[in-house]
Amino acid sequence: MGQKKNIPIIALIVLISIAILIVLFYNQSYGRAGTPTLTSSIYVLAIALFIALWTAINPSSSEKRKPRPKKNNEIADVEKRYKKIIEEAPHAIAMFDKNMKYMVASHQWMKDYDIKQSDLTGVSHYDIFPEIGDEWKKIHQECLKGAINTCDEASFKRADGTVQWITWDVRPWYISGNTIGGLIMYTSDITDIKEKEFGRKRVENTLDKASKVARIGTWEIDLDTGYILWNSVTQQILEVPENFKADYAYIFKFFKKGKNRADIETAVAEAINLGKAYDLELELVTDKGNTLWARVIGQPEFINGRCQRLYGVFQDINEAKKNEQIIQEERKLLRAIIDNIPLNVYTKDLQSRKTLVNKSECDYLGLKEEDILGKDDFELFAIDSAIQSVKEDQYVYSTGKSLKNMECRHVKSDNTETWFMFSKVPLRDKTGKINGLLGISYDITSRKVTENQIKTLLANLKTIMDATTEVSIISTDLNGKIKHFNKGAENLLGYRAEEVVMKKTPVIFHDKNEISQREKELSNLLNKKIKGYDALTEYAKQGQSESREWTFIKKDGSKIKVQLAVTAIKNETNTITGFLGIATDITERVENQKKLFEAKTSLEVLTERLTEQNAQLANFAHITSHNLRSPVSNLSSLLHLYNLAESKQEKELIFEKFKIVIQHLSSTLNTLIETLKNEEANSKETEIIDFQEVLNKTLDIITAQITESKAVITCDFSAAPVINYNRNYLESIFLNLLTNSIKYRAHNIPPQIHVKTDVTEKGITLTITDNGLGIDLDKHGNKLFKLNKTFHDNPEAKGVGLYITKSHVESMGGSISVASQVGKGSTFKVNF
Repeated sequence: MGQKKNIPIIALIVLISIAILIVLFYNQSYGRAGTPTLTSSIYVLAIALFIALWTAINPSSSEKRKPRPKKNNEIADVEKRYKKIIEEAPHAIAMFDKNMKYMVASHQWMKDYDIKQSDLTGVSHYDIFPEIGDEWKKIHQECLKGAINTCDEASFKRADGTVQWITWDVRPWYISGNTIGGLIMYTSDITDIKEKEFGRKRVENTLDKASKVARIGTWEIDLDTGYILWNSVTQQILEVPENFKADYAYIFKFFKKGKNRADIETAVAEAINLGKAYDLELELVTDKGNTLWARVIGQPEFINGRCQRLYGVFQDINEAKKNEQIIQEERKLLRAIIDNIPLNVYTKDLQSRKTLVNKSECDYLGLKEEDILGKDDFELFAIDSAIQSVKEDQYVYSTGKSLKNMECRHVKSDNTETWFMFSKVPLRDKTGKINGLLGISYDITSRKVTENQIKTLLANLKTIMDATTEVSIISTDLNGKIKHFNKGAENLLGYRAEEVVMKKTPVIFHDKNEISQREKELSNLLNKKIKGYDALTEYAKQGQSESREWTFIKKDGSKIKVQLAVTAIKNETNTITGFLGIATDITERVENQKKLFEAKTSLEVLTERLTEQNAQLANFAHITSHNLRSPVSNLSSLLHLYNLAESKQEKELIFEKFKIVIQHLSSTLNTLIETLKNEEANSKETEIIDFQEVLNKTLDIITAQITESKAVITCDFSAAPVINYNRNYLESIFLNLLTNSIKYRAHNIPPQIHVKTDVTEKGITLTITDNGLGIDLDKHGNKLFKLNKTFHDNPEAKGVGLYITKSHVESMGGSISVASQVGKGSTFKVNF
């Protein structure tokens, strides 16, 4: 009778279970997986149905022990089917009795927890998972008393040390009424999901950090509501508070009035009306009134043909813009320097086409820049010059080596010839690959003409020396070793050149008695001991050319009378490097005197010319070294201050001074070269010059010396603010007198220097007064303005500055004077 009562219940349970399973099957088959909690609830319900069915068909253990005539095969089949359903469930589900022993477990449970045992029925849960602690065992006991424990996600460290993320639902199942039969556990391994989630968060965090570092902010405008949504970076860029609210119309107020605001308004209108995205670089004015550059990118979103949303990014590019502007200014400065130096500067690509030319190169070619760029040497020079130039280029490109201080002859397409001293340096890209070259050349045509004239003269002289078979010409080094022994000497003395060159001295050709007699004469005359070869060259050492009769002894022992002239050989610095002896046989005096006179005259003219040129070069070297010393010393001092600077602002300030000093250094070089040209042409061009301008330039050049010495320099040019004078000379006068005032300052007080101008009947007077060491005019007054004369122990003193100053002033028809007292200071007056 009981069996019959259970049949309707069983039927109902079966129908409901089938319906649930159909839903589960549908979700599983078509990918409509719900949340872990929802899915677990469904499966727990399915298990509950299974338990209800189990209970219904097994009312009590006492009834099960009653002997039955036969087993109900249908009920057993249903029980088996439900067990099969749990085992095949797509999620991890397990059913336990009150002793936490397995009754049934899904295959997914076995898979998720890597359980190799095929049948868990009757096995303790704690034997399978020995790592389960007391805390979880306590939870299990609470659930066996009716509690339900659920969790959407939690980490669980396995015995092998791996971390597993799971979601679970643990609840009791009931036999009947309130009688608990055990626990049902649903779990789901969400480790892959969590790892992906962690990865996504890492990416989001990285992007967030990157946007903050790159100063990239996002924004979004809902055109229906006018509501603006932006992130924290955008708020930082616009300098608005976190709770700041603004509508669509207000956003335009952040753009600088004028072109910037007009451009963004036009871009937004086209985005809304035409669907055009925009990417602009504009100036913003932040909420705090600060101006900055930003890149503004906007993208419209259309729905049903109407723009409903605008979104995009703000990127702070203020620093990049500032750097860009600095680079532009530096490029302008560099271009100005390149265009104003007396050198031809150009760059070429790998096809030897000009990609950059300076003004000097344009002037040389007689073309405009746009008519030169893109052309190669074959389009600009004669064929031979072009071929040679391209060969040089290819050497630089193929070897990566520079050509430095090379000489070449260029013939332009109009057949005009120019000699250059040039250098070619490879240019490389960021990867180090050669992508062109830099060429620098300097016109040395006038020098080459002079050199060729000298070479021709020397060649002619050598020809004369070798062709003069009746005149003995012998040159020696300082020690008397013979360096040159001409044919005339061979004929006159009977020796071959190879027998005596670098082996003998001319003393062997002389009568010993005559040498001895001459030693005594010179020793008495000069009041010092003269011996050996010095008897022949002593006058030459003193800058005198001596000609006198001597007796030569030939190789065969015979003697002849000769007229011997001995002179000193000097180099470009006027230093004696050897001696030249020219001898003729007096027997043929008339004929040989003529040849000797011609040779001697040519040699003296050449020597005089070389001596004059050497003197000019020496003077220019003094001026060059002196005028360059101040800016170079200033650079050294600035470098020292730069290394001592601690803050970025200090370093930037000093670096700006570096630029100024380098600019003036380049200017000084240009000036020196121009001065040399002017001296050659005897040119003293004048112009109207502002005294204050010259003083300011000088102060820039010596800024490090002023800072280091704490000098205070004042001026008063009200009486005569300008002058018509040679600019190079006036700048040199200011530089020399001011650096002297600082250099020879008192040891215990900072320099006080005052510069002023006055107008007198004779003209304009420049007065520079200092409180320095002063000069003892009684002791040094007569040599004050002479070259290489110094009056203090200052190691930097070279004795050049006042000499140069006096030379400049007097060359322009003026005069310079000084009033000074030791320990009180000095006052220099320049009367222009």
